[in-house]
Amino acid sequence: MGGPDAQRNSRTTFKRRIKTLKDKAHQLSDICGARVYLLIDHEREKYVYNSSRHTSWPPPDETLEMHYPQLDRKTFNDIKGLHSPPHDPNRLKEYFAARFKLLCTLENLHKTVESAFSNTEDETPSNSQAER
Repeated sequence: MGGPDAQRNSRTTFKRRIKTLKDKAHQLSDICGARVYLLIDHEREKYVYNSSRHTSWPPPDETLEMHYPQLDRKTFNDIKGLHSPPHDPNRLKEYFAARFKLLCTLENLHKTVESAFSNTEDETPSNSQAER
């Protein structure tokens, strides 16, 4: 009997993410009508998904800009930058100002509700007075 498998979590994560990526590629094609070409080249798996039956899709890399002048190309570093937290002090300042405003609004709402409930309790007769 062998010991714990150090690579098990990595394999499980890979399988789960690959399955999700494949499902999303198919859904994007099927539901949204997009033409999708997905190529996965990994030591654990080689996979190609092409939503089009035509061999002309996708066009060769050299002619992509000609076919799609508004093409938005992203590299690994471009995508990685989208997920990093903002380091811009102005954006952080705006974020915290908006959160503070929301907190003040919630506090005022809480005071209003508390006040309304305390006024309602003062107006309702107690059980002893209602029985008389």
